[in-house]
Parts: sequence; structure tokens; C-alpha cells
Amino acid sequence: MERLPGIRLLCVRNIIIIIILKKHSVDSYACHSNFSVFDHALTGHVFKMVTKHNFARCIFSCELDPQCYSINFQSQNNVCELNLGTAEAFQADLKQRKESVYITMVVRQFNPCVIAESCKNGGSCKPYPVTRCICPEGFSGKLCEGVLRCCFKV
Repeated sequence: MERLPGIRLLCVRNIIIIIILKKHSVDSYACHSNFSVFDHALTGHVFKMVTKHNFARCIFSCELDPQCYSINFQSQNNVCELNLGTAEAFQADLKQRKESVYITMVVRQFNPCVIAESCKNGGSCKPYPVTRCICPEGFSGKLCEGVLRCCFKV
């Protein structure tokens, strides 16, 4: 009879270990991929430029900044540009630029709805393939700012 509290404690400890292991297993994380494009840079989305950085420090700077979703690194003059967006979201802004490399970050996933103008009147943002608002019934416009007015004759 005295062994029951010890057994219960052991069972509780094992359950806690299983929960912790499950929470931190590979299956519990969404897998994000990154890609690099040589001789290209994302234009129009740079929010910070740092000079005298090597490539590894450039990536690390982006990982530490919650606003950073991708980088442009100019190898010839060691210039690191931190971007507010990604080439996946702004495909037309990925331009050819010699001696540069563009890379997306894997530490956070970019959501264009975060930086887009907010949808009005209860509209919801749809980020891909093109960021746009999905308007509720009775509203229209780019940001659901317009009220639909229509009349039907019977």
C-alpha cells in the first residue's frame, strides 16, 4: 500500500515527459524552407542597411530583427540589406543585381496581410497569390470600403 504514492508520482512524471517530448518534436513545428537567388535582390522592401557585415552576420541580423523576412547581401562591398517582405509575396520586385544574393529567412513566415492596409467593414485579408480583401456581403472595393447599393425592379 505504501508503494502507490510512488507509482502515481512515477506515472505523472512519465506523462509530463511524454507531453514535453511531443511538444518539442519535429512533427509539432511547421517546416519552412528558404531559398537563395544569386545575382538578384528584392527591391523596394529594404528597411535597414548595414555595412561591413559578412554573409553570416547579415543572416544573423535578420534573425534577430522581428521585422526582417529576407535579406539582400552585396558580396563585393559587404552591404547587408534587411527586407520587410519576401520574393514569394512580391515576385515582381525580385530584380537582377550583380554580385548580390537574395535569401528568405526560415525563422519566421511572412504574412503580407500584416503590412497591408487593413480590410474595412469586417473584410478578411487573403495573402496569396495576391494580397486582397475578401469582403462580406453588402461591401465591395479594394479594402471593402464601398457599400453596395443596388435596386431590383420587380
